[in-house]
Amino acid sequence: LDTPETLAAAQPFDQRHALSAIIRVGSSRIAIIDDLSVTTGQRIDGCVVEAMSERLVTLSCPEGVAELTLASPMGSGRTGNAP
Repeated sequence: LDTPETLAAAQPFDQRHALSAIIRVGSSRIAIIDDLSVTTGQRIDGCVVEAMSERLVTLSCPEGVAELTLASPMGSGRTGNAP
């Protein structure tokens, strides 16, 4: 019997979790995933945070690599050079 919990667990990590911020503190970064702060090497939902960049968190999960990307800031959808 499928319960909401088993159905949620069957979804890929990037569909079960949301990245809301990446904060730079000195030379390291802290990611805010589902209102939890995590750093490289920490575990969340069975996955290990492997790397962070300015807008991307890469995790190693039992089902493979997962990536969470920050949404583009509002108003920054422009491309090319401003006049």
